[in-house]
Amino acid sequence: MAGEWIVEHRFDDAGRRHLVLTRATGTKNAITSREKQVVALTAKGLGVTQVATELGLSPSTVSHYRRRAMAKLGANSHPELVRMFGI
Repeated sequence: MAGEWIVEHRFDDAGRRHLVLTRATGTKNAITSREKQVVALTAKGLGVTQVATELGLSPSTVSHYRRRAMAKLGANSHPELVRMFGI
């Protein structure tokens, strides 16, 4: 199986852990520099409003960048996005 793969830990409703192998849908380089900034500040623990203030953007714009980065990298949650980004 050539290409990049991601091993994810997922839990079902009964609390059982499953390892899921998925093909990587993107890389760090696939997201824009602004999306990288938003993810980096999120990884530092800043909320949407704080990231918006720091970058001079509206909170809805920050949310938009975060959603786009998640979609491009195939992340299902904000913590997963931060882990996938490798910060």
